[in-house]
Amino acid sequence: MKITRKSAADALVFAEVEFREPTVADMLQAERLAGKGEGIEYLVALVSLVATFDGRQLVPEDLRRMSLPDFLQLSQEIGLAALPESDALSSTSPAKADLASTTSKK
Repeated sequence: MKITRKSAADALVFAEVEFREPTVADMLQAERLAGKGEGIEYLVALVSLVATFDGRQLVPEDLRRMSLPDFLQLSQEIGLAALPESDALSSTSPAKADLASTTSKK
C-alpha cells in the first residue's frame, strides 16, 4: 500500500512560535471562549491565549487552519497533552478519590 501525505494548501505556516506557561486563569478564559472546558475547540482557544505566532497573537478561528502535526507538536510542548480528560476530576474518578484521600489525611 502506498501512502502519500500532501500538505494542506491553506494551512498556516510559521517561522517561530513562542508561548508562555498557561495559568488557571487562561484555562478559565479558554473555557469561556470555547463554550466548554474540553475538546479541540477548548485546546485551540487555550493555545490562542498563551502563544504568539511570528510575533502575533492569533484568535482561535485563525488557528483552526494550523496543520494537525504542528498543532499537536505545539500542544505537547505547551503541556496540553497532560491535561486531564473531562471526567478525570469527576466525583467518581480515581484522581479525585486520590485527591480527597490526600487532603483528608491532613
